[in-house]
Amino acid sequence: MPISKKRRVIAILKLPRKVPALLDFAVSVVKAMKNNRHFPAPTPQLAEVQHRIDELRAAQAATLDRTEGTVALRDEKLVALVSVLWHLRAHVESVADLRPRDSRRIVRSAGLAVRKVPERAPPQFRARLGAEPGTVILLAPAAARRSSYDWAFSVDYGGTWKSLPMTLQARTVVSGLPRPAIVKFRYLAITKEGEGLWSEAIAIFVP
Repeated sequence: MPISKKRRVIAILKLPRKVPALLDFAVSVVKAMKNNRHFPAPTPQLAEVQHRIDELRAAQAATLDRTEGTVALRDEKLVALVSVLWHLRAHVESVADLRPRDSRRIVRSAGLAVRKVPERAPPQFRARLGAEPGTVILLAPAAARRSSYDWAFSVDYGGTWKSLPMTLQARTVVSGLPRPAIVKFRYLAITKEGEGLWSEAIAIFVP
């Protein structure tokens, strides 16, 4: 039975920016999925997710001593935990897809939020992985018939931004990104009316 676009829901990872809050979120997901009848054999296994939680918690505690190298290790464990959470989200979504009528309840039972996909979604700023490792394809809504676009990315959660080449189309391909990493992107459209504002940033995990 094909899945109706009106019924299909997308599982959302609303990841907190602070490490302690992220740990609490990850723990809540593991608790929600443990012995959950909808997920008898989750992928990745909950034991692996818990292992990543424990590693990040230990690495986070080590940073309190301000010893050299502890922050880098903490960031490494942070990326590892986010990676398994993204894979777990994909698994939850695939299970929900098999039961469209119950999909929202199934996703929520895993401790995740849901976003319903409208039949005709308005154009949005999107990012998807490219075919080559470390490559991301960015797609933005067209601002005008004649316009140009500035792009930027950040690998430190929006703390600093690096410029990318300007394009005359509302899309670009970014290659050579660090990996694994959580990368944020934003864009700015320039039309005959002048320069616009930077868009809201979106993030994607680059494995």
